[in-house]
Amino acid sequence: MSINTTTTIQELLDLGIMTEDQYTKLRARSARQMQREAARQLVQSTADAIMAFLETDTESKYFSVKKTSNSVGFMDHVEGDRGTVLKALSLLVSQDKIAKIGLVGGVEKSASEVNAFQIRYTRSLAFYVES
Repeated sequence: MSINTTTTIQELLDLGIMTEDQYTKLRARSARQMQREAARQLVQSTADAIMAFLETDTESKYFSVKKTSNSVGFMDHVEGDRGTVLKALSLLVSQDKIAKIGLVGGVEKSASEVNAFQIRYTRSLAFYVES
């Protein structure tokens, strides 16, 4: 018997080319890959929703995950849990579509100089070039 693209898993098992353990491991690996891809797509769609929100809200300068006294919260305008929103924001920062800054008393600082509660996001220069 020749093996080709139409050979079934059961035939491979019957011929002894693949063991049941190998098949189980391949199924588990495939399931993990599908979960990772679904998570990646969720983060990407959340990032797309954030960018769409930034294009419509032209008045606000500072944004954060949750609403604060001096920033608009993304979670009020984008569906998703906090972790997904944070991953989407990190993706957008890495793509230079938004900038991550620190905001202390209305003064912008480097994000590395402030604590987590003072992190804000603002539109990057690339955002204005693309729009």
